Amino acid sequence: MRRLFACVVITLGLTACQSQNPYTASALPELAAPTLAAPDRIDPSSYPAAPLDYSRYRSWAWATEGVRIAGNSSQPMDSSTLQDAISAQLDQRGLRPAPAGTRPDVYVSATIRQEQRVVYDTDYYGGGVGYGGHPYGYDRWGTYGGTGYSQTRPRYYLVEVLGIELVDAQSRKRIWSGSAEERGGNSQSARAQSIREAARRALEQYPPH
Repeated sequence: MRRLFACVVITLGLTACQSQNPYTASALPELAAPTLAAPDRIDPSSYPAAPLDYSRYRSWAWATEGVRIAGNSSQPMDSSTLQDAISAQLDQRGLRPAPAGTRPDVYVSATIRQEQRVVYDTDYYGGGVGYGGHPYGYDRWGTYGGTGYSQTRPRYYLVEVLGIELVDAQSRKRIWSGSAEERGGNSQSARAQSIREAARRALEQYPPH
């Protein structure tokens, strides 16, 4: 009897194993690999431009416009005065005139003009403390002169305003510009000295640090 019961249990177990499994296997879809940017889609403008190497500029020549004297001046000036002043400053910065018939590294142009400036001077008069005599025979400190007042007057003078520009001879792009102003003189020699000082101040920041 026990043997028959054991056979029935085994038979039922095998039947259960052969029945359909209610759970079915499934697989998730594979994730697509990240798309890499194609080399031809890289935007060059997203990278900072390389700093300009000013040491490669060694020679210069005047641009077509050269130097220009703008406006009217109380003291006429020959353009050669300005050319000599700028040339001397360029020479101190390692830039030499390009040999005739060769292309320079940079073209140079400059503009100069006279402008009027005004300052206001103020003078003060009257009032204060002084040392004076007394009608009864002794001296004393006291106030005199009444209420003080001031007087303001304008004072005009001329300045030389100089602008210089350097352009890459190959790319035709401006690589540097500078300007300065210097108080003008009342004679041609004084004005020439002012222009030389203005050229020195305008070019003292070349090349940029």
